[in-house]
Amino acid sequence: MSTIASNSAVLSGHCTLALGIEHAGTIAKYGWTRNDIKSYLWMHSGNRFGAIARNHRYGKVYNRNLPKWYKRDPDSRIPIVESPDRIHLFVIGGNAGRFSAFIPGWGHMSTPVLKSITETATISDDECADGMCKL
Repeated sequence: MSTIASNSAVLSGHCTLALGIEHAGTIAKYGWTRNDIKSYLWMHSGNRFGAIARNHRYGKVYNRNLPKWYKRDPDSRIPIVESPDRIHLFVIGGNAGRFSAFIPGWGHMSTPVLKSITETATISDDECADGMCKL
């Protein structure tokens, strides 16, 4: 979920997982909940501090961007987000196959705006930018 070149590698923040319907069905078959998925991803993602800091080849510049409580040991795991609650999980798609996507955030510099969408919601042409709603 993170490479050492990603903003979320050292700046935390939020991220999103768009889970395709078939992947969601496979995972649900084993009894996993939304929170189970987010917790698993949080526990098994991240980078070694040594990789992020490039073993201090360029000085200790990466230390300043990390929260103070993260260990600075070369083998310490640095999570990409501060908690599973910062992983936003959506089930999307149709019967096109097993396709899912990870969408990294912009680090701590932005906060997502989550707004529910209902089937009864309509968008008028006045709310469309450049006619994009007509697509």
